[in-house]
Amino acid sequence: MSHCIDLRRALHRHPEAGFTEFFSTSLAATELSRQGWTLHLGQELYETARLGVPEQPVLEAALERARAAGADPVHLERMAGGYTGLIATMQRETGPTVTLRFDLDCVEVQEDLDVPWKSLTPGLMHACGHDGHTAVGIELARRLSELPWTGRVNLVFQPAEEGVRGGSIFSQSSLLQGTDYFLSGHLGITNDAEDTLYSTVSHSMNTSKWDLTIKGESVHATLYPRQGINALLAAADLVVELYRLPDNDQTQLNVGTLTAGTGRNVVAGEAKLRAETRGSSRESHDRLNQAFGETCREMERRHGVRISQTLAGEAIYSPPHPELCALAAGQAEAAGLRSEPKPYPMMGSEDAFYFIDRVHREGGQGAYFIFGTAIRAPHHNPMFDFNEAILEKMVSFYTALTRELLSALRR
Repeated sequence: MSHCIDLRRALHRHPEAGFTEFFSTSLAATELSRQGWTLHLGQELYETARLGVPEQPVLEAALERARAAGADPVHLERMAGGYTGLIATMQRETGPTVTLRFDLDCVEVQEDLDVPWKSLTPGLMHACGHDGHTAVGIELARRLSELPWTGRVNLVFQPAEEGVRGGSIFSQSSLLQGTDYFLSGHLGITNDAEDTLYSTVSHSMNTSKWDLTIKGESVHATLYPRQGINALLAAADLVVELYRLPDNDQTQLNVGTLTAGTGRNVVAGEAKLRAETRGSSRESHDRLNQAFGETCREMERRHGVRISQTLAGEAIYSPPHPELCALAAGQAEAAGLRSEPKPYPMMGSEDAFYFIDRVHREGGQGAYFIFGTAIRAPHHNPMFDFNEAILEKMVSFYTALTRELLSALRR
């Protein structure tokens, strides 16, 4: 079994949700430090504010799990407070700069797989394949450290892709200034019988994640029903009105959770919602978000409640650069991948496009790939798993493409 698969299984045993990736970051940092990479981690990477940070008890429990799993205490100290993630850099003389990004976090799912590397943490599972992405990034670092090239390589191990919270932060790092080429991708998705490289994607959605708190006033439900302010009633009305907002196929909205009240004979004094908006263009998404906020204000007037609306995550879409995608397609066969020229319609959302947007604005080129392979169950399912043979092919592909990009500046 390859070292890359060993790494993936170690990461799978210790899944960590967004901004709690202490073990995963430490494992990557330990491996890359042996290979001569310059490491940057902790608060120095957070040049903009975080969204959707877990509460302190959650952070502390995750830190202690990582410590018990053998994470480096020096790394843990630098990440205290949830400042997880890593940017590793290597500079050799002068030349182009290539940045590659790999996501670290897991999904809040209880694993049902019965495998020796099953999750050791109840309620958390690598049900999206990010354990594979991280393992590929670590193995890529080793390969590149042993091969000749000139220029600069940045390897970004990003926290909190789930909920699209980490990309907006890490993409703005000053360490990535001057990136000529940006590469990232996702394994699985398509359940292809033959391992396939989709060298470009389309239809990724702009998205915002919202946490809402509705404040009313609790009273006895029978004695004083008209003296209370029913937050649950306001929340139910709000949900119905929100679902009226998407007006075409260009926008989507979902309310994922609604919790309210303390007892059957109490007018609910508080309700909480978690919702998301999506749009196929930034313009349509902005209009939906504006209507979302206006609807919240209307519910305040209608029911006499107070509604706080907090942004918990967001992502944009920036189309990959066609020239870079075409160059990448030429590396597929040598890596053992079938090349698919048609763009893959992602439909979901992915915060790697923040990196692509920045690189394009600064004159570089960015691409996002799908590495189609057999999966046991859909992503985010308790039985999710993937064909681990794809990992070596991804490493080979990224290694060859990175060295090709470093050999000559193509923009």
